[in-house]
Amino acid sequence: MGATHERKGSLTEGFIKEHGLILDYFGIFEDLNDALNYDKSELGDVAFPFQKFHDMFKDRMERIIGLFSNIPRDGTHQSAMQALIMLNDDDEKREDFERLFRDVRILYETLEPDEFLRPFIGDYSWLCKLYMLYRKKFYPKEHFEITEEDGAKTRQLITEHVDVKQIEDDFPTYKLDENYLTKIKDMNPGAMALEIEAMLDAEIRIRLDEDEDVRPLSERPKRIIEQKRAGTLAGISLLKELEDLSSQVVDVIQEAERPIVDSIALEVAKRVDGIPDADALAVATAIVAKAAEKCFKNWFLQSYMDTELYREFTIVLATQFKGRELHGSDNDFVDRCIRLLKKVRFTGDDEQC
Repeated sequence: MGATHERKGSLTEGFIKEHGLILDYFGIFEDLNDALNYDKSELGDVAFPFQKFHDMFKDRMERIIGLFSNIPRDGTHQSAMQALIMLNDDDEKREDFERLFRDVRILYETLEPDEFLRPFIGDYSWLCKLYMLYRKKFYPKEHFEITEEDGAKTRQLITEHVDVKQIEDDFPTYKLDENYLTKIKDMNPGAMALEIEAMLDAEIRIRLDEDEDVRPLSERPKRIIEQKRAGTLAGISLLKELEDLSSQVVDVIQEAERPIVDSIALEVAKRVDGIPDADALAVATAIVAKAAEKCFKNWFLQSYMDTELYREFTIVLATQFKGRELHGSDNDFVDRCIRLLKKVRFTGDDEQC
């Protein structure tokens, strides 16, 4: 635990005398005070306040375990799902869980290998596994396994007590695509609702600042969850709402991934009934060709570019495709083309045609 070298740039208060040596705890007082916000004046002249940290660790463990008082800590898939569903349905408990686990993890790193920790190892191992599952489910784009954030001693405990491969097998990570709902269709309703809600929350959070088409969808999950918690939306109706929203988000994701000319051709087809695919593609190709002439790196950050592209696209449509009625103040096609170009960060050098 201790080390005889000193962390650079830190005037460490955390010293303990043992066998005539003064051991440096890597600035542990500064770290703990920043993380746990305790009053260092309470410590008096104690070199290393084991009793204070014992009390803090015991308090945090009792509080975090208390969040799951009605859930068995038996390591089963069913109990893990119960815990995750509870965290998904209760924002306050979810925030408490994140905050308390952070405190417990820091204190564990501080105290281990103190014998005081021995009675808590089982519960702490269970919490580490649950936190990994939580990260995997609610933050699917991030690395869920052992990270530097865990600390060396927690990483060692995870290596010894948690089967990471089993977590991956029992709680697979799905991709939100056209096959997503088919892959999860055999889950029980509670687990399925959790899966979809967590996935939508993660995807929308990641894409919100990058794709303005996500913004109209971003408030809908909140309304669904509010209705669920109020008891006005449940069972099949809840799943139907979630599945419908999933399909809409998948459409937005796929739109960002397909070639821009195909996306614009689809927009043409939506607005011109019965138009042949070749004709829709001709319109899209002309729009993209004009965009390639005008668009440069980071053009979408220049406000005047919307006006310029609107004018240029309108000229193309009015001269080459006048009979299609895709331009004019009562038609949103040109605006939609500009948004699609922004979405894929199109430039004249792109091979997105």
